[in-house]
Amino acid sequence: MSTQDNRPQPAARRSRWFRMLAPVLVLLVGAVTAVALMQSGPSAKREPPPRQARLVETRPLVIGSARTRIDAMGTVMPAESVTLQPQVGGEIISVSDDLEPGGLFRTGDELLRIDPRDYELAVLQRESEVAQAQSTLRLEQGQQSIARREFEILNESLQDDDQELVLRKPQLESVRAQLALAKAKLEQAKLDLQRSRIRAPFNAIVESIDVDVGTRVTSASTLATLAGTDSCWLEVSVPVKQLKWIDIPRGSTTQGSRVRITNPAAWGAGTFREDLFYRLSVFTITLPPLRDRREEIPLLTHHFMHRFAKEFEKPIDAITPQAMAVLEAHDWPGNVRELEHAVERAVLLTEGRTIDLDAIPTGGASPIAAWNEVPDDAATLADVKQELRTHAADRVLDTLRIPFHDQHVTGFHFDRPGKSG
Repeated sequence: MSTQDNRPQPAARRSRWFRMLAPVLVLLVGAVTAVALMQSGPSAKREPPPRQARLVETRPLVIGSARTRIDAMGTVMPAESVTLQPQVGGEIISVSDDLEPGGLFRTGDELLRIDPRDYELAVLQRESEVAQAQSTLRLEQGQQSIARREFEILNESLQDDDQELVLRKPQLESVRAQLALAKAKLEQAKLDLQRSRIRAPFNAIVESIDVDVGTRVTSASTLATLAGTDSCWLEVSVPVKQLKWIDIPRGSTTQGSRVRITNPAAWGAGTFREDLFYRLSVFTITLPPLRDRREEIPLLTHHFMHRFAKEFEKPIDAITPQAMAVLEAHDWPGNVRELEHAVERAVLLTEGRTIDLDAIPTGGASPIAAWNEVPDDAATLADVKQELRTHAADRVLDTLRIPFHDQHVTGFHFDRPGKSG
């Protein structure tokens, strides 16, 4: 085979180059076309939104008073509640049919009865003792009458003490005392007999019962629990920021805010009862912990900051957002008092007009941990107070980087927050 036959033909070379360049050309054409389409597309001009007038209703300004309404859910608490215990012991022989949870009783209704036979016998015995003492008294009065006649017949002069002995006055006084004691024991026996019948002390509803027929009870046993039905308390939870709208009188000369009580499930819609707040003990306020009302932390923080800045004569009037964020994120197991102590410490450690993050511990530690670093070997309250003053002075001076000598530390007066002395 000749050399000329092994060389590639020009047509074959062109075909191969065409196959290699064709995809590239297609991609280039597609890219150019896409760029051209993007550049030649329509563009929207940005225009400001049209102004729209809002319809409002105008009213003339009128100066006057308005009624503030505070809605709150509450729990009805009985004003009278008692756990019945017997004053005498014995076996229960009868129980009222209504003595069950939910049963109603009026004042004086019999709830149950303890076996009275022992107490009836005790009454008979005491009556017999009274009769015997009365008989003894009559005999002694006869003996005294005889002694008086004999003394008059003798017509002798005796001293007062000897004369009383002759006339049997001590014996007569002893018999009279025995009679009085017998009558007192009889009254006690009758009282025990009455106490064998357990009665309702006031109009009440039965909450629980702990005994039944055949139960032996003592004075320490629990019979039943009753709740009064004549009056009740309504215990509600009111937010702190709404307490300013409630009038709670401090005496009997003023009236409290009017209260409307509704119970649609029991009384039906539109039915209500009205009353007034008369005393603070009727109005029980339950405050949630500070961690459940974090929105109040900034208000409390600024209040304490201005108060302690004035007390310590410092020009502090602001707190950084980072420091406030740390305070809002803390759980505050000590509630408002712990926050107060933390702000007081921050004011002490702040140099300048703004409390920053350096004055408040981070990392989850309590902001008032420094106040709790008291040595275990402090023997007395005075030692504890002195350690607190010295420790607080050391921390303040270290923060401000002021040189000092040990003998000057006792010149500082730092009390533990919330304490005095």
